[in-house]
Amino acid sequence: MYITIASNTEDPRRLEVHEDMEVGILRELVSIEYSIPVDKQKLTFEGKALSSGTLKDNNVQNDSMIFVEKEEAMRGPAPAEGPMGVPAADQMLQSFSTDPRLKQLARNYPELQRAVDSGNAPAVAQFLERMKSEAQSTPQFEGGEMSAEAQKYIAEQIQRENIEKNLHDAIEFNPEAFAKVVMLFVKAEVNGNQAIAFIDTGAQSTIISLECARRLGIERLIDKRFQGVAKGVGSAKILGRVHSTVLKIEDQFLQCTFTVLEGMSYDIILGLDMLRKHSVVVDVGANRLRIHNSSISFLPEKDIPSNMRTMEVDPQQGGVPSAQASGPGSKTNLVGNPTTGQTSSRPAAPSQRNQTNSVPTPANFPEEAIQKLTQLGFDRNSVIEALRAANGSEEVAANILAQSRYGF
Repeated sequence: MYITIASNTEDPRRLEVHEDMEVGILRELVSIEYSIPVDKQKLTFEGKALSSGTLKDNNVQNDSMIFVEKEEAMRGPAPAEGPMGVPAADQMLQSFSTDPRLKQLARNYPELQRAVDSGNAPAVAQFLERMKSEAQSTPQFEGGEMSAEAQKYIAEQIQRENIEKNLHDAIEFNPEAFAKVVMLFVKAEVNGNQAIAFIDTGAQSTIISLECARRLGIERLIDKRFQGVAKGVGSAKILGRVHSTVLKIEDQFLQCTFTVLEGMSYDIILGLDMLRKHSVVVDVGANRLRIHNSSISFLPEKDIPSNMRTMEVDPQQGGVPSAQASGPGSKTNLVGNPTTGQTSSRPAAPSQRNQTNSVPTPANFPEEAIQKLTQLGFDRNSVIEALRAANGSEEVAANILAQSRYGF
């Protein structure tokens, strides 16, 4: 049968109950619906307070209306109406087999359903007490459930529940997401010296640490006109660029360009520029790097140096470069995070290097050199600025202009 519970502070609730339901159990349901503690409830039917016993004993019938009020003064709880002891829990457990509403409640809560199915009365009591406690902790809003504050609170609760469910689903169906991923490294060689290369398809440019460049004997080739400071999550100093060197990976010899970074824990980050240039295939399924006709295995975790397993840079540098760097020879943009595999380095238009001098003077450069470079499709101001950055070298200026426009 159905009864209506009415309150002077909230909207009425229509409940499906059984005539043999104990009044004590009804009070537990009311405490969940209205957040009124059992010992502060005053239930009245036809002007009389409900006594102990069943609803049938109190002449409650189908479509009856029961009023609930919150008593300000504390009163002693009825024997089966306070926190549920074993007898009250046993009664509640029995009611789950006869009361349709309680059956529906159990279906909505798997933990409660398991306790009911196993006949675990203490677990049922504990679950209902927890529900009651959560209901009582819910804030009361003056405008009722339809007020803006109440709706905001409800939306936050729903969001929190969805996040928890999403987390539980991930733990159950996608546990790999919580495991540490071994990054992709291969052994490399420059000038007969060994290094470890980190394969990073998210990095636009190939990077080498100063320490590694020194160890490989190419520090002398660093073009300091490309130096600057990379800023982002933190900052790191760009010392310049090694324009051309040969990187050996097993039996493959790759012509590479390196941006030299200070304070990086990796030896080399092999970025997308060189991966594209040499048609490299990263096969994560087979755990191999394919270069032309060669197939190279990625290093197992035990062979990766410990300082390369964590994504860190020198703390003296303040973090990881990820945004922008500028130097006297060019303006270099670093997009991403070199230690997390998201770095790119490319000189920007030379005309941006010094905005205080927007119209450079060509006095020190031959007109013939300026004309040659403008015939390649570059505007005169950019050509003059590139020549100035290259100290008058026509070849270096052409390289700067090409990099600023085409990114290589």
